[in-house]
Formats: sequence, structure tokens, C-alpha cells
Amino acid sequence: QGPNGATFYRATQLSYTYKGLKDFRFQASIEAPAVDGTTSSQFEIAQQRMPDFTASAQYSWNSSSHLRIGGIIRSMTYTSTKRDKASSVTGYGVQASTTFNLGKKWQAFGQVNYGKGIGQYLNDISNLNVDIVPNPEKEGKMQALPMLGWYAGLQYNISPKIFLSSTYSMSRLYSEDGYPNDLPSTYRYGQYFVANVFWNVTPNMQVGAEYLRGWRTNFDNSTNHANRMNLLGFLIYKGRIVKSELIVNTKTKHFISTAINILGGFTYLLCIIIIVCPKIGYIHSQMLCHFDGSTKPQ
Repeated sequence: QGPNGATFYRATQLSYTYKGLKDFRFQASIEAPAVDGTTSSQFEIAQQRMPDFTASAQYSWNSSSHLRIGGIIRSMTYTSTKRDKASSVTGYGVQASTTFNLGKKWQAFGQVNYGKGIGQYLNDISNLNVDIVPNPEKEGKMQALPMLGWYAGLQYNISPKIFLSSTYSMSRLYSEDGYPNDLPSTYRYGQYFVANVFWNVTPNMQVGAEYLRGWRTNFDNSTNHANRMNLLGFLIYKGRIVKSELIVNTKTKHFISTAINILGGFTYLLCIIIIVCPKIGYIHSQMLCHFDGSTKPQ
């Protein structure tokens, strides 16, 4: 899943990439639209008439450092019982992302996204159906709400095979024209924090552990939170990915039982790995798991 304020969405697209300038890359694409909106007996999401248009430019100054700027513009079509024809709302989004070295052992990464009607693309907001919503101040019309998503993190390479990383992220939905005036329990913003450690045991095997905490705050200022501990181990064996994962949802007062569960889970992961691949050191398939802080940190 990754940071709640990150963009992650797959769409059918026709794209063109230009790499004719040293250290630069430019891309433009036309994408099949997908619109999720808050509908009612008065509104329906219509068949979309226009594709989404995206463009980006990236500058890289070494193999592990770059800055990327991108944007999207989209037309979102809906129908209303108050109007005889389909209407549309224009949405847009801008994005900036980067990753770069801070010395020999540190790597920084981050991403910022802002726009209207881009909920489909943001991790946390994509489940809320808020690309377009009813406009309380204009009967029979829908609107695109402003929204923001961002994350920032650091990775520290203890050794060539072991690294630590931590990421903080936030996503936020803004009110406009009185929406959501009658839905105070609607999502307003969420926060995400993760800290993890990964060990590349061999080029074909990786194990790791992480702690996550998430918060949700609604428009009525009510807040909820949750904690989670993950243990992960996987490898490439005879061309196949073997993966085992343990997830423990916990509260602070249950720390001792959580620690016991984690210890048991880690033992379980090791047993699975040993049983499946007793000669781990002699596998020569290429490792498919990697860390890319600029797009989706672990």
C-alpha cells in the first residue's frame, strides 16, 4: 500500500517518452479515465467523454538522484435529474517528487501532490468516491474538491545488505461551497508513519520488520488511530517468488503479547524459508524486490 499521501494508480494509456537531452526525460500520455464520485438519486456518474491528459519532466544528476515534475488535467462527466443534458467538471493535479543522496549512507525521498478531482490517484482518498461531489450551494451541479497528499522519508544504509528507513505521510480533503455540511463524519485528513529494517540475506532473499501507525480525523474533528507490526520474508526459488508475511494489529497495553507474536512469527518465517529452500546460498536467480524511495517506499 505505501504512504497514504502517495499516488498509485494503474491506467490503460498511450504514452510518448523523449530522452534526447542529457540527464532529462520528458513524457506525455493519454489515459483511459476512471471517475469515482459521491452519487445520489439526483446524480449519476456518466460515461466519460474525454481521456485524462498527463505530462512530466525529470532531471537526474546521478543514478540514484532525480527531481520530477508532473501534471494531469481531466474532464469528469455526470448527469443530473435537474438538467436535460450531461455536464462536466474539470479536474487537475500537479506533482513534484525527488530522491537524492545525503552522503554515502543516507538517501532522502519525497513526493507532493495537489489538485482538484484527483482522489482516484491518492492512496487514502481513492476509497472515498470524492473525485466529484454534490455542490450544496448550486442545485443540480457537482464540483471537484481540493485535495493534498505528500510524504517524506529517509533511508540509512547500515551496510550493503542492511538498511533502515522511515516515512511520514499525510493526505487531506478540503471543504468547498459548504461540502460536506451535512456529513460531519466524512474523512478530512489522514496521517501515516512507518519505520522498518530490511536485510538482503542473499541476492535472492530479503527479510524485514516494520512498525506502522495511522491516524484518521473527520470534519467533526473526531480522530481514530491504529498500530500495526509487519514481518516479511520472501525469496526467488527456481524462478518463482516465495513470500510469507505476518501482520499484527496491536495496542500499546498489549506490548508483551505482541512481542511474543512477533518472535513466533519471525521463527515461522525462517522455518518456511529453510523448508522451501535449504540451499539458499546456491540460488542464482535475479532478486526482484528492491527499494525505490521516489515512488513507493517499503
